[in-house]
Amino acid sequence: MTGRGQDVPRPKPWIVRFADRRAAEGWNQLLTQALENLDRA
Repeated sequence: MTGRGQDVPRPKPWIVRFADRRAAEGWNQLLTQALENLDRA
């Protein structure tokens, strides 16, 4: 068990699939602005 504020082990990497071009563009914007937070989410 982890405590508050500690990193949680991540499961196997996710596969991200986009429904359309706009979703892919939004994902790329998130990657440039908040990579670490996106990885944790």
